[in-house]
Amino acid sequence: MEVSPHIRNAPRRYHQFRPPNRRALVVSEVSALFPDEPSAHQAPVRWPQPWPNADNAGVYLIFGPQMELLYVGKADNLSSRVSAYF
Repeated sequence: MEVSPHIRNAPRRYHQFRPPNRRALVVSEVSALFPDEPSAHQAPVRWPQPWPNADNAGVYLIFGPQMELLYVGKADNLSSRVSAYF
């Protein structure tokens, strides 16, 4: 199952309103938090590989089993924040 186009396109829409001297946004693909569990979505990143952009500040989205958006958060270090939840 794929992320909805509305959510996938949100960073591009947001980028239109950022000051022009800001660094370009980097958008990662979906990563499974529990890749060994059966899922309708096959994530491209499998443990123990690191999450994309793990050491960067950023915004993260957490999806449920049917790829419904459950939570949006921000962090100075994505790896530390997401690890704290799971």
